[in-house]
Amino acid sequence: MEDRINMRISYQRYAFAAAAFLAGGTILKLLSSFAFRKLLSPETVEQWKVPFSFLNDMIFLYGIAFGLFLLMNRNMDKQVPEQHKIGIGKFLLSVLILFGINGFGSLIGSVANRTVMKMTGVSAATGEMVQNLSFDSSVLLRILVLGLLVPIVEEIVFRKVLIDRTAKYGEWAAILTSAIMYALFQGSFSLFFYALIMGGFLAFIYLRTGKVWVVIALHMIMNLFNYVLSFFMAGFSNKENLALLEEMTEEYAKTGDAALKQQMEALSAQIKPQLMTYTVWMYVVGGICLAGMIVFIILLFRKKFRLEYAEHDVFQGSRVALINPGMSVYFFVAVAVFVLYYVRLSLG
Repeated sequence: MEDRINMRISYQRYAFAAAAFLAGGTILKLLSSFAFRKLLSPETVEQWKVPFSFLNDMIFLYGIAFGLFLLMNRNMDKQVPEQHKIGIGKFLLSVLILFGINGFGSLIGSVANRTVMKMTGVSAATGEMVQNLSFDSSVLLRILVLGLLVPIVEEIVFRKVLIDRTAKYGEWAAILTSAIMYALFQGSFSLFFYALIMGGFLAFIYLRTGKVWVVIALHMIMNLFNYVLSFFMAGFSNKENLALLEEMTEEYAKTGDAALKQQMEALSAQIKPQLMTYTVWMYVVGGICLAGMIVFIILLFRKKFRLEYAEHDVFQGSRVALINPGMSVYFFVAVAVFVLYYVRLSLG
């Protein structure tokens, strides 16, 4: 009985801190964005909106709000998981599995996100423009923020701090909580399912290694792949020329202009090598993702992801972890962030 009370207190305190982290960072970012748009000219806002978005995250969410989160958790009892070495083979296998999770989760997230956008009257073009805002940013910004800063902060928040303070009450509840809270933190359905599976997997890895650098490194690899390497390869497809070709095709279907047809053929010949390169790249990535997901499923069926269960951990322990005032506040804040995201999209 005493363990259940302590468990509830630990999860509740952690959830309140996580809610403060998400709510505080979001509010500060919104206020900063409002001031940015009101104080500067439209031309300046348009010119600096991408780097400003990165700076907003760095300063307020992953800076000030993260510091507040650490302060709120500083006096909580913790127990770091026992440390074990992870060989290069297991590390590379973990990377392969993350590729599988990335592909599978992103596919589900894309379908869910488009469905929600359709329900809210948001065009696919608008949704993609907002989601790919970082595409127009410099490579250095993407590496520093998305490739390095984000993995460090998120792994400390949703893996190390959470698991160090709760895993002693049962690994299943700790992993489940880590996965759900991390997925809700993403703020949209496009990343929710990927983050849900990835969060649980990385929580398991941290439990088995006791080394936060391992999960940070894995997270960095995936973010650098998603936001740097993939964006670089997408540049080969030359989206501007593709959009132009699509417009020309529609115009030709209406007018049948012979000169326009010649321009279309010339443009198609120009971008054909780029399209072939990007197509091959997508097939290679798709094959790696499929292989990773197959390996993940096989290991699941072979029960390679074994957990140490505490007394009544599976049902009652998870209920204590997820149903308490602190977690209710976190869920409310996270859902509000979700709603805000789609409302902003619908308003343009």
